[in-house]
Amino acid sequence: MSADYTQDVLEGLASDPRPCAVDDRVAIAAAITATAADRRGLVHAAGIRKHLDDSVSRRYVGVVVNRLRYRGALVFTGRYEANGDNSRRAKNGSKASPVWRLVRPITPEDIR
Repeated sequence: MSADYTQDVLEGLASDPRPCAVDDRVAIAAAITATAADRRGLVHAAGIRKHLDDSVSRRYVGVVVNRLRYRGALVFTGRYEANGDNSRRAKNGSKASPVWRLVRPITPEDIR
């Protein structure tokens, strides 16, 4: 992902008053894009987590994924895979999570 893309997203979100931190949303969008690149367009929670550093709040992953689904950037594939998060904090480590397909690039408007 280019630095220009990240700067565009940051500028587009700068005045957003919602509690989900702008930096977290940008990082999660970048992680979704990286996951899709790793998996030929497929996106799963375990792959997203792999691309996030510890400073990003994991509780916003669902917020961003649902927003992208609503905006049509992510489409459900009909498949589920193991969540894979077996840390002590994880409440859903043994549950299966949906697999999505990223069908177009993420825009700043998608994660507002």
